[in-house]
Amino acid sequence: MIAADEVTHIFVPLPPRVVRLGDHADLIAKEVVGKIRDQHLQLGQALKSLPKEAIDTLQAFFDLKDSGQLVFRTYLTTAARYRHHLAAAALPEDVKIRAINRELPHFIWVTEILDRDASPGAPGEPRELLGHTVVNATSAIENDTDLLFAHLPHLDFQRDVNPKDGEGDFRDHFTGVKLGGSYRQRIRS
Repeated sequence: MIAADEVTHIFVPLPPRVVRLGDHADLIAKEVVGKIRDQHLQLGQALKSLPKEAIDTLQAFFDLKDSGQLVFRTYLTTAARYRHHLAAAALPEDVKIRAINRELPHFIWVTEILDRDASPGAPGEPRELLGHTVVNATSAIENDTDLLFAHLPHLDFQRDVNPKDGEGDFRDHFTGVKLGGSYRQRIRS
């Protein structure tokens, strides 16, 4: 029998349609948190309707990123399974509706964002998440244009690929979320 401390690598075959590696999806999630914070003009419009406490919570999230306190956990799933998990998560309903109604490719990388110092909760209880990102797993483009959705405390980001007006390859949308902050993921069955 092999002891757990003797295992150094595990190889998991991916479905043939998955061409983006999980490491790249993880990197996109880390980079996009900083990029979203830096897009003040677009954020200003989305955050206008939010109370000061919500803006302070979002700023505290960005401060955690800057101090290296955020943990990013990435996993591969199908769009259908993601929607199923999201429907059971303790998220505000408007966030669920926006995320569930998105057009998504069959395979996606989801990166959960957690505070390194957050308590794991009671045994059998789901962990507390600060946000998550969704990246297209079926594209080989080597940049962040395949980021499809991100939920951060009090802020949603959506990327529309091939906008209907024909101007540009993609368009980014930010939406302020009045209810929000951390949330519990669903318990895996």
